[in-house]
Amino acid sequence: MVKIIPALNVKSKDEFYEKINLLYPKVKHFHFDLAKEDFCSYSTWQDLDKIDFNFKISFDIHLMTYLLPIEVFRWDKSYIKRIFVHQDSSNLDAVIKVVKKIKKNIYIALRPDENVLDFKKYVNFIDGFLILGVDPGPSGQILKNSALENLNILKKEFKNVKFGFDGGVRKDNIKEILKFNPEFIVIGSSIFNEKDPLKAYLEFSNLSKI
Repeated sequence: MVKIIPALNVKSKDEFYEKINLLYPKVKHFHFDLAKEDFCSYSTWQDLDKIDFNFKISFDIHLMTYLLPIEVFRWDKSYIKRIFVHQDSSNLDAVIKVVKKIKKNIYIALRPDENVLDFKKYVNFIDGFLILGVDPGPSGQILKNSALENLNILKKEFKNVKFGFDGGVRKDNIKEILKFNPEFIVIGSSIFNEKDPLKAYLEFSNLSKI
């Protein structure tokens, strides 16, 4: 079964809690997008490290921002499990070392126009790849077919490497992604833009079992 992880691409703390409450307690694992305009011409609410809640929940965090390796220590929180970073956001080698130091899983995030083969040298130092179906930025973008080629390459050239998929996933295209058997699929607008987000999440989860 491929795990479905709802994406929180939000503009405020209130929106953050609102979206979590739409799915909790059925969902206890979310994907958090942290974006800054200088990196992707779009910005989100960014204070995940300052949240205060009384329920058990965990997050993966996608850093769509330029950052210094030392800034990674900000995410040394018990509720953060995986950290997704871009090669051009920082000194990637140094970031990998810091993420390992704080004992989190690190995945390299790849844009649709990047080729996963160019990152082969990192395979022994990371936990996996996050293949993006869209460019870094807002939720609700249309899937770019070039992203599927990276999935195809991963299955052929990286036999034992974990990977997830994020961006542009809808009910009418999820089977195209599922056939590559990713570890997880991140879905945002196709869940939260529905009248009943929990129902939409459960439908995607059922599709992922097929």
